[in-house]
Amino acid sequence: MKYFTLRGPIPGLSPHYFFGNTIQSGLVLKDLSLHEVYRTFKSRFGDVFQFWFGPARVIVVSLSRSEVLDEVLFFLIAGYETTSTVLSWFIHLASKHPRVQQKIKAELLENNCKEDLSLEHIDSLVYLDCVIKEILRFCPPADGSARSLTTDDRLPESGTQLYAGDEVIIPFMNLARDPRYWSIDPELFYPERFLGEDKNHQSYALLPFGSGHRQCIGQDLARFELKVIIARLMQDVTFGDGGPEVNAGGFVQTVTIMPKHVGVTVQFEQ
Repeated sequence: MKYFTLRGPIPGLSPHYFFGNTIQSGLVLKDLSLHEVYRTFKSRFGDVFQFWFGPARVIVVSLSRSEVLDEVLFFLIAGYETTSTVLSWFIHLASKHPRVQQKIKAELLENNCKEDLSLEHIDSLVYLDCVIKEILRFCPPADGSARSLTTDDRLPESGTQLYAGDEVIIPFMNLARDPRYWSIDPELFYPERFLGEDKNHQSYALLPFGSGHRQCIGQDLARFELKVIIARLMQDVTFGDGGPEVNAGGFVQTVTIMPKHVGVTVQFEQ
């Protein structure tokens, strides 16, 4: 049963734009797998921006130049602002938790991660995965999302009646710090939770990228970027706490939830 429709912009185009008029462009996409669709589009149009700005824009996508520019801007914001915000939180939290930094460095040494990092090296960094997951839980870059009901419904526990057209707010941070869903105190920054008691946590208690059909289109890229950048940082530097006056934390709400006061010392490895 379909309960929700999307509210607000989405990171990508509606299937209508891609497949609404493909016959005119000579493409036959029916019954193709997603990988086959991808290969077909890539061989015909190149990357996504060539696809939008080329002749297929009118035939297949039917977007104006202004709409294409809006999509490009959204991709740049969604792909840059969020990742840089998470890295800012990492630097702040790492400076407050030197033990976490030392465990990342130890894992890098154990897996022979020296100057060059291969995909095999990146995949071997299990503790670093937990650190990234804990940052996204403790300080999600987005405060939440919302959906509009398409049909009447009732909440199972409270019995609260909801009606078609109502908007349901999904508060990411509230869920991520709700003690009902976590075995270890959710107010603690503790990456090891994902190796033990909270490894199999309630799936909807942690939604930094959303969930379902409208979840973040770039989440795999974001996780990979974060893992590579943090690994490289931990190979070369150690962050120290700059003191309560400059490294007090807190947050400011802009496009994302950014740390308000981050002041750290940087010690370069010899």
